[in-house]
Amino acid sequence: MDLSKFDGKHVRVTDKWGETFAGMAEYGNHDFLECEYGGEEDGIFIEDSLIYHSQIVFIEEIEVHGTVELWTERMILRRYRPEDADSLYRYLGTDPAMYQYSGWNPYATLEMARETVQGFIDRYDDEHVYSWVMDIDDVLVGTIGAYDYNGDQIEVGFSVVPGWQGRGLATAALKKVLEYLTENEGIPCVTAWCAAENIGSHRTLEKAGMKLVREEKDGLEVGGRVYDKLVYEYKADGNRALIQNKGEKMKLTSKEAGKLLKTLNEKILSILKKEEMSSSFLASVQEDPETCRPDYNYEATREELRALENQVRKLRHALNVFNITHVVPGFDMTIDQMLIYIPQLTKQKEKLDQMKSVLPRTRVENVYGSTQNFIDYRYVNYDLKTVEEDFEKISNELSRAQTALDLINSTESFEIAL
Repeated sequence: MDLSKFDGKHVRVTDKWGETFAGMAEYGNHDFLECEYGGEEDGIFIEDSLIYHSQIVFIEEIEVHGTVELWTERMILRRYRPEDADSLYRYLGTDPAMYQYSGWNPYATLEMARETVQGFIDRYDDEHVYSWVMDIDDVLVGTIGAYDYNGDQIEVGFSVVPGWQGRGLATAALKKVLEYLTENEGIPCVTAWCAAENIGSHRTLEKAGMKLVREEKDGLEVGGRVYDKLVYEYKADGNRALIQNKGEKMKLTSKEAGKLLKTLNEKILSILKKEEMSSSFLASVQEDPETCRPDYNYEATREELRALENQVRKLRHALNVFNITHVVPGFDMTIDQMLIYIPQLTKQKEKLDQMKSVLPRTRVENVYGSTQNFIDYRYVNYDLKTVEEDFEKISNELSRAQTALDLINSTESFEIAL
């Protein structure tokens, strides 16, 4: 098993003692672990846990959404913690330069900082909440987040603690977040804005790959001052961005098709939600209904939904055809059969894990109040060594199957016109 391919990816690991770990994996090679920890093999770190190669029974890359831990070369982008409030108030809330061009200061007092941090923490269950702290060796050096998700786009913003500015941290964090939002979350467009006078911010946006798309003269008023407003965009490259080009052929892997399906379905949900909010409205007796009528076009909405639903049908059909016609290398099975085979292996492994954990003989406690004086024992009616050997075989087969399926899903492609 090549553990290095999981470096920097979100994984789920089960060790030989049955314990499960999930999170971002950091690969440690043999030389490093031998020097630093006295180990004799390679392994991976998940948060504060080190799992050596020989201890790993099963490992798989997992799909994650929302505010997950991200890494750059120098820092970790992590979730907020309650104790972050003090640092945010001290370094960001009390420095007027930090909100000079935005007017937004949620850390103005220690109480506000604590309420803001707790608000972020309380919303982390929402898979479309993206709020990170920039962390270097357990020191808070900044924040970055994305807000106002609407299915097609989201807005990003960031702050860096004054003492840490000018070191490229904001650029590195923004590059990582843009990559995550577009490639992992399937959001086609990420936007940002800043005052034209805020040289540091618009340089960071441009270095991270965002493009200036609009300049609004006197478009920003903060604290009685007026600034020109610069609006930036970052659009996803590749197949997800092609869904707007109706009828154009594209090549997709199964993994890309799955993400594209997610994007299409989220667009449909977004349209339905907007329709629910705007297809009817309230007006008081004294009001002219035309002055508060929301923007809604029944025919246009139906047409947009029909087009998206047609794309979903085509994509699902193409994916199903791909799955039933492509054989996974190393297995005499199609992808469709493998999707059945892997859950079967998982159930077998769970059953064998239970069976191998049983003692050869266990005492059976008598029922309270029983007059029976005999001691009963329960004996296993199978060979424990055989079960342990089968457990190892099934675990290895499951790992092999997962790796093979992941490889074909990430490399083999099919062509489709949406």
